[in-house]
Order: sequence, then C-alpha cells, then structure tokens
Amino acid sequence: MSDNNPEIDISSNTQKDPGDWASGDEPMTSAQRPYLKTLSEQTHQPDA
Repeated sequence: MSDNNPEIDISSNTQKDPGDWASGDEPMTSAQRPYLKTLSEQTHQPDA
C-alpha cells in the first residue's frame, strides 16, 4: 500500500468522530435546510 494513495487521506475532514456529533436536539443550521430540501426533492418527497 502506498502512502500517497489519495483514497486514504487521513488528513481529510470529511468524516466526523462520533463523539463530535450533535445530539439531534439542536435546530438545523441555515446551511442544512437547503441541503435537506434538495435531498428530499431528489427522493420525490418535497415535504419530508
């Protein structure tokens, strides 16, 4: 295995440690709202 493999980037911040996850009790952010709307429209459930 090569240390230069771009698929194994340990410095990537695309994955969050589960200990850093929000509890779910917090309101969605202004960035999450349009993203979730787009996802729901793509699944043909615009009111989800």
